[in-house]
Amino acid sequence: MSSISFITALLSFGTLVADVALALGVIWFIIDRNSLRPLLHWVGNNALELGLIAAALATLGSLFFSNVVGYAPCELCWWQRIFLYPQVVLFAVALVYRIKNKPLGPTFSVSGVLSLLSLGIGLFQYYGATWNPSALAGCAATGVSCAKTYFTEFGFVTMPVMAVTIALLLLAIVASRRYAHS
Repeated sequence: MSSISFITALLSFGTLVADVALALGVIWFIIDRNSLRPLLHWVGNNALELGLIAAALATLGSLFFSNVVGYAPCELCWWQRIFLYPQVVLFAVALVYRIKNKPLGPTFSVSGVLSLLSLGIGLFQYYGATWNPSALAGCAATGVSCAKTYFTEFGFVTMPVMAVTIALLLLAIVASRRYAHS
């Protein structure tokens, strides 16, 4: 297995684990939110670190696919990057502010908005690439087709699935922060 295949499989496995954790978390929250409270508080209290790690890994993954592997990002991928990349800086600056005992400001609100925008684009891209390629026909006119599938791992993990997963993960971190501090 080449190093590119290994890293793609590793990132895909991370996406699968995150998807399972998110799904189980939602089910658990619906069934018995009280027993989930300690985990929500832990995630909420470590939201800056977790958000930074998640955003940084996703950013490095997208840069790996475009700059190392050579997968040209489509227009929708670029928009999702526009909403993801600043979150690395956002969480890093907020960590510095917290260390200096300064207010975090709108860190989590901004992250939530950026993640929601990315989620919407990712869901649209996933829908178009999976069920309705004609919905993405205009995207191909400006460059790489947004319906292009470079890889599929575990039967469903593609780049749009990775983008949707990171957006959901960041939203879950933001929601946990709000839940832990409410």
